[in-house]
Amino acid sequence: MAKKARQAQVKRPPVVPQSACRGIVWPAIPSPLNRLVLSIFHQIDRSQWLSATALAALQLAQLRVLVAYAQDAVPFYRERLAFLKAEAKTISMETWSKIPLLTRVDIQDAGQELLSRKFPQRHGDVADVWSTGSTGKPVQTKGTTVTTLFLSALTLRNHLWHGRDLEGTSASIRLTNEAKLKETAEGKFESWVPAYGTGRALYQSIRLPVREQIDWLHRMKPDYLVTYPTNLAALMAASSKPPPGLRQVSTMGEALDPALPDQCRDTWGVEIKDIYSAQETGMMAAQCPSGSSYHIQSEAVLVEILDAAGNPCTPGEIGRVVVTDLHNFATPLIGYDIGDYAEAGEPCACGRGLPVIRRIWGRGRNMLRLPSGDVIWPLFFTREAEKAGGIRQMQLVQKSLTQLHLRVVSNKPLTAAAEGKIRKDLINRLGHPFDLTVERVDEIPRDRKSTRLNSSHVSESRMPS
Repeated sequence: MAKKARQAQVKRPPVVPQSACRGIVWPAIPSPLNRLVLSIFHQIDRSQWLSATALAALQLAQLRVLVAYAQDAVPFYRERLAFLKAEAKTISMETWSKIPLLTRVDIQDAGQELLSRKFPQRHGDVADVWSTGSTGKPVQTKGTTVTTLFLSALTLRNHLWHGRDLEGTSASIRLTNEAKLKETAEGKFESWVPAYGTGRALYQSIRLPVREQIDWLHRMKPDYLVTYPTNLAALMAASSKPPPGLRQVSTMGEALDPALPDQCRDTWGVEIKDIYSAQETGMMAAQCPSGSSYHIQSEAVLVEILDAAGNPCTPGEIGRVVVTDLHNFATPLIGYDIGDYAEAGEPCACGRGLPVIRRIWGRGRNMLRLPSGDVIWPLFFTREAEKAGGIRQMQLVQKSLTQLHLRVVSNKPLTAAAEGKIRKDLINRLGHPFDLTVERVDEIPRDRKSTRLNSSHVSESRMPS
């Protein structure tokens, strides 16, 4: 019996980091980039248990470096932060609260002026980052190798928080580039966990009709599914039969309806674990392994929940989310009013010092129904539309199965040619010849049904006027 017990213990070795050195499996010798990911991970694996006070002190130290750098190297911030003078290097949280909030309109208007002129060479390569436009106001920023490294380390921590089997298969249905779709179709699979070898990583486009998504999931039989909450709801509505072998669903990109986790348990028999993220800022918060509240990822971002007067919300209060990416020196986003609302939470019983968000309100999307009966997730704001008419914001309203109405906010009146280009591009992207009308408006406010406060009710400064 003892011999059999020993055999059972060594039958399946623990998953170890991926080794880049030929002939070495364990202990692994990771690639240079993965060594950096693992280095950050081992630090944040410990820092999560620091007190809230200790974490805030470390954030402030990083914030001082970022603000001083932006004041010196980014044209947009030279005037905006001029009132700090030399105090940028020793900024206090009291002074920090006087810095005006950065809005999406600010980012759109600033353009190249928001980019660094003295980019730190050791931060690596620079890449364009586009927000998805879920608020109707997409923004373009730039990220670096450093921001990617932090996102990878946070992603690794999130997987381990939730006890995922790294040898399992992950299927992702989201905004996905064609290269990933092609790799999946050709049977080429990359790892879905940073720095580790894993089971298959599968990708499918969110634009695929829901019924076809269901069929794909039943063929692929993934252990884990990654998608948007509204898409998950549509999948369960289309089929009460879960994909074979599904263990857990990870949601992101939208506000999670409080009823959806119970619905997922009752319908598909699996748990949902949600993350709060944005293209331009990366992962901002992730659900605690011990409960439904979210832990702010303090090692990478400073997240503030502010009331209408610009004061920090107390637990139970709902306020707007203001985020500062602590490590993006290519496009510093300092005090960025991302457009979401969240409810501040009490310190978590799990013992982590990471601040708590009880609930996130905002960025929910509606599905579009086709005349065929298929349901799709509509991605309709495009760079082509922005270029054609100076579009700042768009809202698509489905009047019937055949009729759509598009409201746009633009810098200038739409010419017939611009409107035609927008119409053609949108119809092509939706994949159906809808009867589409276009209306230019001055503003598209968010109502409470979309879980955001009307923007006219929100001050654009931290401090009361």
